[in-house]
Amino acid sequence: MDAVQHTDATGGRRRRTWPIVVGGTGLLGAATLTFALLNPLGTSSAEAGELTAFDNCDALADHMSGLAIDRILAARHGYDAYGSSGADTAAQADSGPAVAPEPELSAPQAAGAATAPGTTTTGTTGAVPGAPLAGGSTTSRGDDAGTGSTAAGTTAGTATAGTAKSSASGAVGTGASGTNTQEAGVDEADLAKTDGRLLVTARDSRLVVMDVSGRSPKARGSVLLTGQRPLELLLDGDRAIVIGTADSHERYLEDEAGDAGRGASELTTLSIVDLSNPDRPRLVSSEEISARYLSARLAGNTMRIVLSSTPDVLGSIGSGYAGGRFDDDEAVDDARRRLARIPGEDWLPTVRNIDRAARTASERPLLGCSDVRYPGTDSGMDILTVLSIDTGAIDSLADAAATGLVGSGDLVYATTDKLFVATTDGGWFAGDRGWGGGTVAPRGRGVSTRVHAFDISGRDVRYVSSGRVDGYLYGRWAMSEKDGLLRMVTTTNAPWNRGGPSQTGVVVLDTTGKRMREIGRVDGMGFTENVRAVRWFDDVAAIVTFRQSDPLYLVDLSRPESPKVRGELKMPGYSSYLHPIGDHRLLGIGQDNGLQISNFDILDLADPQRTDVLNFGGGTSSPVEEDPRGFVYLPDDGLAVLPVFSNGRYGGDPLGFSCPPDARCPAPTYYHGYDPQNGLVAVKVTDSGKLRKVATWTDQDDRRVVKLIPLGDGRLVALDYLGVRIFDADSLKLFGSALYR
Repeated sequence: MDAVQHTDATGGRRRRTWPIVVGGTGLLGAATLTFALLNPLGTSSAEAGELTAFDNCDALADHMSGLAIDRILAARHGYDAYGSSGADTAAQADSGPAVAPEPELSAPQAAGAATAPGTTTTGTTGAVPGAPLAGGSTTSRGDDAGTGSTAAGTTAGTATAGTAKSSASGAVGTGASGTNTQEAGVDEADLAKTDGRLLVTARDSRLVVMDVSGRSPKARGSVLLTGQRPLELLLDGDRAIVIGTADSHERYLEDEAGDAGRGASELTTLSIVDLSNPDRPRLVSSEEISARYLSARLAGNTMRIVLSSTPDVLGSIGSGYAGGRFDDDEAVDDARRRLARIPGEDWLPTVRNIDRAARTASERPLLGCSDVRYPGTDSGMDILTVLSIDTGAIDSLADAAATGLVGSGDLVYATTDKLFVATTDGGWFAGDRGWGGGTVAPRGRGVSTRVHAFDISGRDVRYVSSGRVDGYLYGRWAMSEKDGLLRMVTTTNAPWNRGGPSQTGVVVLDTTGKRMREIGRVDGMGFTENVRAVRWFDDVAAIVTFRQSDPLYLVDLSRPESPKVRGELKMPGYSSYLHPIGDHRLLGIGQDNGLQISNFDILDLADPQRTDVLNFGGGTSSPVEEDPRGFVYLPDDGLAVLPVFSNGRYGGDPLGFSCPPDARCPAPTYYHGYDPQNGLVAVKVTDSGKLRKVATWTDQDDRRVVKLIPLGDGRLVALDYLGVRIFDADSLKLFGSALYR
């Protein structure tokens, strides 16, 4: 794939304005139509049509307008059926809209069939977690914290005779940048990053640099990121790449104040900051992309950022037609004419560059029409874009390479050479959208998940294959790739289908061809329960499901064509995160009427054991449960450190800070006061598998710790919303503190 093109097929550039959706009943109708346009129902097999590239912008425009017309006609058919079917239609409406067969798409003019590049896989070697971000931002399920993946540093072993020979033999530590990542060698965007000397984090609308080289942190420089709200960042040498959303209050120049535009969550900002002088960080470039941010990874000096965009033009098509219902032929014909006039580049996401000093703003397509591929079956109307950025050389997105496909996506999982983007058909309001002939899986019925694979072994991103499986994925942690095989933990019933029957299984797909092919499957786990956590160990999957108890399942994948459930362990509560600590043991962080830490022995796959558990009492929790990127385990010391929060609704000492470190404090009694506590707890894992609380620290100034980062020399840095503190990891002695500048 060549560098991203910024012109259409004729070489021209277009200045675009955002479409305005009319108010009143038309607004609701337009919103309904836009939502319906994006969620098709496809087949329920593990295959998807080969993706081919558009030859030019006219081909892309024809394809996209055809998808929109299909949805308009389906909506029209649904309203016609509703108006004439009487009692039968009413009965059907009670159980959700009917599901129309997914139409095969006619092939637009294309450059030819996509050739799947040769796949070079190194196998999965890393395991650690990642998850949503801070600040109450809306994040995609691409950063869901519910599950985990392959253990970093483990030596692969096969599970034979019910024994995990070396599946969990390696303990997992934190990545070099301070983030507890999912895969070894693949860094993930996070709230803060460090090189051991400097710590960089996003605070409000600023990028802040702190010196953490000594015992007492010091504030260095900061840079204002105007017009955006930073969410996550990546650090490579003396460059930080900051990802955020647009600040709608500061987005426009004065002469653009009257422009209509997208909501902030639909606009991604990407800023590059030079940190060569930590006291004076310099903003190199800042651009705004008309797409939703899904996730970002960094391997070597190459960053991959995954975005999903809803074409702007869809917002205006549903307005003005009897509330957007298209309930007469004239409205449908008018929509068809309007769609035919939309040029191909208007369906693409754009990059907007604002020079506030010069009082100018320019806009261009994020990628060229011929950089976009389309599937043979309807996969949605979003444009999914993967950008490839050389962090050491790039000064703007004009230097980035890009590839796109027509389809939706929200889960991102990556190894060092493969990137997978998946999405589940349906949603929280599936079945309640009022569109007959349905384009999504209706409430109470089965769901399915689409997944697309990309080769990222080189600088550019190349599409490899697509697939589809029955079931719902509870986050990217449910995926793991090894030797060209994608393993996924799926649940038959999605969380929005409350009360329906469900079970969990493991599906194995071969990704080496142009179509992903299912080669193995095992089902029957966790009936009526939801998946809470997953961890992969080469040929073993550890799965936690929960409803009223916490079953831990161990699945043997040594024969991928015939995976087997080897063992099951039931206990109260659940674990929402699993962390490998070596010697075939797992730490589980979760809940049982309050925070609990469990130690699991999985040496014998047929007979997993919980060797010990620490309970922290009612009303306690940890941010690690939602975002395990901040979990700290020091393998050399066998020491886990995590923030703990108590809502203060219980009497006594909820966090047990007044108890001796090696004592088990009694459960506190309930009372109606409110005295919240924040703090840190260090837990030692003994050679015998016991858990011992060795140190605690209590916050005295209401600065709640949201993230911990180990500094590699026995020190920890704790971040809160006002500043940072540095601790001794073993004793949790506070060395020093500094506020952000």
